[in-house]
Amino acid sequence: MPFLLALLGCCLLVVRRMWCVGQELHWLGLGFVCISAGVALQLVWRPASLLWFVQGFSVCYLLGFSGLGQALATRMGVHFPWRSVLLLSVVTMALQAWFSSVEPNLEVRVYLINGVCWAIMGVPLLQWR
Repeated sequence: MPFLLALLGCCLLVVRRMWCVGQELHWLGLGFVCISAGVALQLVWRPASLLWFVQGFSVCYLLGFSGLGQALATRMGVHFPWRSVLLLSVVTMALQAWFSSVEPNLEVRVYLINGVCWAIMGVPLLQWR
């Protein structure tokens, strides 16, 4: 799975570079590559600390879905609020740290990262008219 996501992302980046078509392909490619890195980290990386494990793949997912959100915003012709997404990402990383080290709860961590990633992608839809 991570290999296929990375391959898709790299193909999108190559197509964007070769034919200089829509800028959203650039953001889609970067998004898929970051998400594939997150999936690969979850599959193969087993550090001694749960905190570093959770923070590592969470950063990759947040960056990847931010790229997909930017691609969607570019395609729809709306502004992507990077400052708000950055603030939401920092809060998410703090909550992920809390629920992985202080109050370990896998279910909350899964719902949190999934909800925030989909919220990041949904931001352009709120601005679209």
